[in-house]
Amino acid sequence: MSILTKSIPQNRLNINGKTVSKSKKFEQILELLAIRPMSPSDLTPHVGITRENIQKFYLKPLLEENKIKKIDGTHLYQLAKDNITKTYLLEQLYSKSEIMNTAIFKNWKSNNSAKNEHTFFVTISRLCLGKVNPNFKIHPDMITKDNWEKIIPKMVDAFLKVEKNPKKEPHWLHRQALRHLIIYGLDINISEEKGIALRISGEKDKAKSSDLRIEKEQVEQAKMILSNPKTVKSQWFYA
Repeated sequence: MSILTKSIPQNRLNINGKTVSKSKKFEQILELLAIRPMSPSDLTPHVGITRENIQKFYLKPLLEENKIKKIDGTHLYQLAKDNITKTYLLEQLYSKSEIMNTAIFKNWKSNNSAKNEHTFFVTISRLCLGKVNPNFKIHPDMITKDNWEKIIPKMVDAFLKVEKNPKKEPHWLHRQALRHLIIYGLDINISEEKGIALRISGEKDKAKSSDLRIEKEQVEQAKMILSNPKTVKSQWFYA
């Protein structure tokens, strides 16, 4: 279980409507931070104090006493003895539902909420979780406007290594999922040349014989032709 997904106890004295001493509230906050890093907003429902008051009257004194410390680049606090970094937090992988709530996925869903888009959401979330290729995992929010051109090739390789009869590019569904991640998740337009260079072109795969379909009426007509081709006038043989 990830450090960020450990359950937080709900039976705090404050929440049950009981008033406790300030020293007890300090203890509660330290107990909560021992479970996982938390922000003032995270702490509020558990100790029954506003975010502003937690920050001013509890976290600030704890910082001054060196009992806790803030995680650089975040709003989170941890115990002084812990050494959790922002990078570590970003690299933690949770469940598909949690990945769907990351910043890049929220932006993606905001920009494209089409019903069939869910297929692409699931495709990328499974890749990020290591469900597609056990040798590749990544937190979606590690993909940014500054580094996406370096990360996408790794995601392409992860797809190719598990595809049957791999080619230069992944299957169209995988390419389209990656393209939508970039276009709608990062708000970046991909030129045709860039798409080809990154092996995520928008061109659909060429149809194969296995993709062909025949209607039931055509099957019955074929049976008739084969049984007595001289007596059956078919549009298959006559213009």
